[in-house]
Amino acid sequence: MGRIATLSLAFFFIMVSLPLPSHSQLNSEEEKKDWSCCDNCNICTRSIPPYCVCDDLLPSCPPECEQCVEVDPDTAVSADTLYQCLDFLFDPCQNPCTTNASSILNQ
Repeated sequence: MGRIATLSLAFFFIMVSLPLPSHSQLNSEEEKKDWSCCDNCNICTRSIPPYCVCDDLLPSCPPECEQCVEVDPDTAVSADTLYQCLDFLFDPCQNPCTTNASSILNQ
């Protein structure tokens, strides 16, 4: 067996033997960002389950949000001030919201 094949095989066995992190090993920052719901996921990682940025526009960001931005009223569908949280969230679109920006705007 050639040297490259031997090194590749050794690398493979090392990678296979490494433990995978369990859900209980997630730090508190990641767990805090696992809030209730999202209707419109935008950018998602390819991990399973994915981490995504939620595109929902809301009257305020959740208290746990670290990157809350005000949406420009010219690009929003409402004259009211709306906000978006740009944090990556743990699989937020598996639970769609019952009250989202579009339902708020239609009231």
